[in-house]
Amino acid sequence: MIRNSFKRLSSIRVPSYYDRFAKPQPPASVSSLESTKLCESVNAAIKCSTSQNFAILNVEANQVRVTDGDLLEVPADWPCRAGDQIKFENVLSAGSTDFTLVGRPTISSDIVEVIGTCVEKRINETPFVRFRNPRAPRKPALSFKREIYTTFRINSVNLKPILN
Repeated sequence: MIRNSFKRLSSIRVPSYYDRFAKPQPPASVSSLESTKLCESVNAAIKCSTSQNFAILNVEANQVRVTDGDLLEVPADWPCRAGDQIKFENVLSAGSTDFTLVGRPTISSDIVEVIGTCVEKRINETPFVRFRNPRAPRKPALSFKREIYTTFRINSVNLKPILN
């Protein structure tokens, strides 16, 4: 009898100070009226935007911020030739000076369109010295690491005012 009551008391956990960091409360939900007002203001900002748009892309497991006219060098062999146009669809966030759209995890391609042109493909042969025997550094082995780089020119970052 005494052991059973002891087990029940030991299973009761007193809340700690650090619980609010480990299990934070979810944010308050936004009302539908506030949501529609926010979408309308962002749509109006997209329509009359005179500033340059930006997008943050996920390219080869790296996050890259691009705007119109940027050169993007990717350390990978993409299946394209020089002059081919490519539409980047893995957009994490996009925006302008007035607003920022953040995707969860990505923004739909209906809202953001990032178009780039393949400029060149090149092979980078960077030499590096590798010592075969660390106790005899007077006999280094010169090796080359061949990596294929693809360079893109970002033509446009277009945002469409279709938020609802």
